Amino acid sequence: MPEAASFPRLWEACPRWHYFHAEPAEFDRVYIAQLEKYSAERISRRLHQIAREAFMEPTDRLVLLCWETDPAQCHRSLFADWLLATTGEKTTEITP
Repeated sequence: MPEAASFPRLWEACPRWHYFHAEPAEFDRVYIAQLEKYSAERISRRLHQIAREAFMEPTDRLVLLCWETDPAQCHRSLFADWLLATTGEKTTEITP
């Protein structure tokens, strides 16, 4: 998808490449530590900023994309669980 190169990125929620060389439990630990480092408040502010810049008007919906097809094997699920636990905000997985 060539246009994906121009999509805004939430770098705070992107796992670092070296995490992918870790065992699954270690991946989870370092990824959650990364989210905690940036904080739910900062990540929420960035999401709102991205929404404002992308849509130029208020919106209550954003789509977070990832290349992994199985949510159970992806950081999307970790992010969604962390977001729910820290903010009470629920995310929904969209399937084709």
